[in-house]
Amino acid sequence: QRAGRAAPEAGPARTATALLAGNTAYFQRRATRALYHTEEMHCLVLELALSLLLPAGGPLLDRHHTPMFPLEKHRPNVPLLLRAHLNHPANAQVLPLLAARTAAADPALHRLLKLLARRLFDPSRYANRDPNIRFRGAYGTVYK
Repeated sequence: QRAGRAAPEAGPARTATALLAGNTAYFQRRATRALYHTEEMHCLVLELALSLLLPAGGPLLDRHHTPMFPLEKHRPNVPLLLRAHLNHPANAQVLPLLAARTAAADPALHRLLKLLARRLFDPSRYANRDPNIRFRGAYGTVYK
């Protein structure tokens, strides 16, 4: 090493230090944004973002806000970004209020929220697993 310069940290200690520094920077930036000043404002912005993804009266996502291949059109993948935002631990406190508001507003909006937020999604409702069934097909079932 050069004189006067400390050797860089190595291994898990360096990773932990980098994560802590990144997390501190994230919370400092978060504190400066008006979106996070009140839970109500945060909830309203998320509700607006979710409602823009659904067309009026349609069961599918809106083509204008969620193109099939967003990167080819140089657009952000909004559902992916919303999923990351909703599942971040710092945003967990807004989910109950957002779930209540979307359930009251529109069943399709609430369904989209449940698909995007891990805490609201219950995979056991969609698993049809029977330990005695080995294979299941269109024309029959094979049991153990």
